[in-house]
Amino acid sequence: MLNSVIINKSEDLTSFNGACRRSALRCFSAVFFLLVLLIPRAYANTISWTGNSGTDWNTAANWSPQTVPGSGDDVQIAMIAYANQPVVSAATQCASLTFGTLQPILLTINASATLTVNGAITLLHSENNLVPMATITGAGNITCSSLVVGNGDFSYVLLTKTTRLVSAVSNFMVTGNIYINSVTSFLLSGGIGHNNSLLSLQAGQMNVSGQINLTNMLPAFLTGELTSLTPYARLSIDVASGQNPKLKVTGNPALVVTDPNWDKFDFYNDLTGFNGNGSANMEYGGATQRIMTNPDSGLNVIPQAYQNLTISGTGTKSTAGSSGDTLTVGGNLYVALDSLNMQVNHAALAVNGNFRNTGTTLLSNAQFFGGAFTNLGDLVSSTDTVRFPGNIQALSDSTSGGTSMTNVLFTSGTKTVSTGIFIIPAGGTWKVADDSTAMGVSPGAGIIFRSGGDPATLVFSGSGPRQLIGVNIFHPLAAKANRSLPASAVVKGIAANSPAVPVNRLPALKNSHKLPGQQSVKNLKPAVPSKINPNVQAGQELGIRLSGNKAAAEAILIVFRKKANMRYMPSEDKYAQPKRNAGVVFYSYSADHMPLSANSIPFPVTACTIEIFANAAKSGSYSITLFTNQLQANYQVMLKDKHTGSATDLRQQGTYTFSVNKNDKTSYGNRFELLIKTN
Repeated sequence: MLNSVIINKSEDLTSFNGACRRSALRCFSAVFFLLVLLIPRAYANTISWTGNSGTDWNTAANWSPQTVPGSGDDVQIAMIAYANQPVVSAATQCASLTFGTLQPILLTINASATLTVNGAITLLHSENNLVPMATITGAGNITCSSLVVGNGDFSYVLLTKTTRLVSAVSNFMVTGNIYINSVTSFLLSGGIGHNNSLLSLQAGQMNVSGQINLTNMLPAFLTGELTSLTPYARLSIDVASGQNPKLKVTGNPALVVTDPNWDKFDFYNDLTGFNGNGSANMEYGGATQRIMTNPDSGLNVIPQAYQNLTISGTGTKSTAGSSGDTLTVGGNLYVALDSLNMQVNHAALAVNGNFRNTGTTLLSNAQFFGGAFTNLGDLVSSTDTVRFPGNIQALSDSTSGGTSMTNVLFTSGTKTVSTGIFIIPAGGTWKVADDSTAMGVSPGAGIIFRSGGDPATLVFSGSGPRQLIGVNIFHPLAAKANRSLPASAVVKGIAANSPAVPVNRLPALKNSHKLPGQQSVKNLKPAVPSKINPNVQAGQELGIRLSGNKAAAEAILIVFRKKANMRYMPSEDKYAQPKRNAGVVFYSYSADHMPLSANSIPFPVTACTIEIFANAAKSGSYSITLFTNQLQANYQVMLKDKHTGSATDLRQQGTYTFSVNKNDKTSYGNRFELLIKTN
């Protein structure tokens, strides 16, 4: 019985083992199939460019192995020799992109094409005597998560080489950090080899969401020992003739330097010998950021720290250095959004070009040399002197409350308060320096004196008739300030609680040129000034309105008058004042490209074109509607959409609907033209 039991158990065991083998085979088959499915995702293919069949990125025969790279593939260029340079003509992706050292690389990205690199773009250092060089160019777009210029490989030869990446593509987006690395090696022969690194921005716009790091990989035992042929890591905006490269940084901190003795940021390097017509543009567009100003921190300040500088984004931008630093802008300074605070570190500001503020600017010691000083936002000055030493300069205000500056010095040349209201606050002094300096106030503009305990004062220090030009300046407590104004003439502000009076709006009084020290103003009844920039009334009118996406509408008025000037005239036109944080922005341009909400033009003999600016805070659907139509019936009003190429007869259709995509810069801004012509 025992044996039979054993035999039965053996049979059961045999059949159990068979079942297990069959089950194991099924499990193995399932696992193997799963692995087959997972392998392409877990292990990216490495695909190298050969260019054997031409230049097209999307041709399989141009790669080894012969397959077009996909989003999970690692791409290499110049790791093996190749015949033709690669060209991207359609949207494509890859996992990473590595530039080798075998030959100079020229990667072209054509218009409307985008190359998306989901990981890093890396330009390798060379270990031998080759000099790495890669250029990305074209009218298209390239995006990567990080950019590495010089991977840190040592040189095994006694050479100083610069690994150079040139960006000349229209749009280059780095969603993370940029690393520019130099590395120094101590050779067995006793010599030293340097692999330097340079990122050169020569055209288009580069946006960096993270940090730009200049890293110097110098052995510790060589620290302080090198005096010549020192290693460097650098970023440079290199301006060629006709090119306007722009770098926008949004990280905080955006710029990091390991060794400022050798590693440099150069935001203005003119390759044309300062005779070309290109420009370098730097934008701080992130949250609270520090603006690099001090050469000791790794900033090249020759010929200036910045040529053109834009402040945008959110938060407050201030200088990175301590008191005594100077922020020098060789071209134009534009405070587009939020705040530029020059008071927190009490740094000086020098702007050689034009200044435009639509955000908030806090000034301390500042000099403006450019022809246009324009304030459309909030501007606050300290008690430090703001200087205007340029030749021909115009001060423009387009705010609701006027622009106030405490102490101002005008030297050398002609100064004009051209539009809006400028305010000399209580205790403030504006001084016209000498006979080489002249000042005027245009019709429709004005200077207001504010007085509390101390009067506001306007001082003419010269003795000649040149000190006053254009319209005459008047004041309720002083005689007419005319062309025979005597030396050291002083025009003081009115007393406390008296109405604010623009200086060019009142009749002259019959008292002396100099203000008596304690003259009472209780019985003085100055004339009430007329409204600045009044809405025009005369003539035939067209009115168009931008609305949509639950935003408050904005309107433009076109007024036709027989003797109107196509250029901006404060007596005829109304300067556009876009509201901060408004849902839409809508205005027309005058012939001299001034933004206008009311634009007077002469009746067109045959046809005229008016450029229209339209923007919105959010993507969505918007409409332009003709709401006022007093123009003669023989005129046609066409709205041309430069983005789509279409044209709409507003007198017939009434409304034109379009879309704004905030990811597409061509879908807003200077998108429209208003064509008015006779039938």
